[in-house]
Amino acid sequence: MKSYTEAIRLAPEDPTPYFSRGNAYRDLHEFEKARADYVKAISFDENFEAAWTNLGRMLLLNLHEPRKALPALQTAVALSPDAVTHHNLGLVYTALDRYEDAVAEFGLGLALEPRDMWLSINIKQGVALVLGREYKDALAAFDSALRIEERNFSARWWRGFVLRQMQRYDDARKKYGNLAADSPKTADAHSEHGRALAELGRFPEAAVALARAKEIAAEDPWVLWAQWSILTRQGKHAEAVPVAHKLVGAGMREDDLDSALCAVMLVSSLRAAGQATEAQRVATTHAKGTPRRCRRLAFAYLCAAAGKRDEATRLLESWDLPWQPEDLYDRARVHAVLGQRKEALSWLGRAVEKGLSRSANAAPDAELASFKIPATVR
Repeated sequence: MKSYTEAIRLAPEDPTPYFSRGNAYRDLHEFEKARADYVKAISFDENFEAAWTNLGRMLLLNLHEPRKALPALQTAVALSPDAVTHHNLGLVYTALDRYEDAVAEFGLGLALEPRDMWLSINIKQGVALVLGREYKDALAAFDSALRIEERNFSARWWRGFVLRQMQRYDDARKKYGNLAADSPKTADAHSEHGRALAELGRFPEAAVALARAKEIAAEDPWVLWAQWSILTRQGKHAEAVPVAHKLVGAGMREDDLDSALCAVMLVSSLRAAGQATEAQRVATTHAKGTPRRCRRLAFAYLCAAAGKRDEATRLLESWDLPWQPEDLYDRARVHAVLGQRKEALSWLGRAVEKGLSRSANAAPDAELASFKIPATVR
């Protein structure tokens, strides 16, 4: 650090030592000092693309300020349009819920050098497509990644995730089973294999897969999610409650289960276990702030459970992503919580028409189970 400071003393208008010291501060997690040095470097050279890039990435990935990162990374693309800068801009668009813009940026990156970025770009493009509910295109993106590196764990994991979202449960089971066999010491390969087995009603096998995952990392968020899902599928809601409590307490960040989803799991388990008062308290605690675009239905559920009817309705009407079967099902749940039986059955019927597999909901949610659902939508 002293050498950079000395270089700045000797050449106070040279941007390079400011940039280098900023990198050093970043590596030490002294992010505000790093920000100041990056800004200083840019003040001496507005065309310093690396400084714009490092400033933007730090704002996005370390300080979690995507809105402030956006102009820095846009400037980096303008100065040096390549696979790296488009990749970075795609990341910030994803964080801002601008999934369509993210997919476009990743697409531009795939047409440029350096090619060693293409694997990462394909995976990140696939994730943006998943968040934007474009599952077929997401599957194609992960397939493209696997053509570059056929045993890449992340691409294989996400491919299984998409297959499950597309109601292709047996395909997901096979993919996760192969992934668990190839990555025997990776907890979330086993946990997702167990979850896929549970969605097929193969609970004894699911328990074995989950046990393997718990041996590796019992408190891993994805392992907890799988455990909660397997218990819920079996109607063991009281046992699912403490697992959901752990998930909410984990405080998971982006790319994992976020707080809205964790809270929905806990509230739904509490309601199903007959703990209505506690469910309302938890829902009220978490039904605050502005939800991410892809989490509006989850947030609507929390608002409905908290008694915030107008806010729940507003969120339902604000949904602007393609309707997938699970989204239609989630909307039906919200209407059920609001006591709107006709609307709940209508949206549940749409979910079934669009391909919702009833095997995936073998133990119906308490809200929908209370309605004596007609056979036509079972």
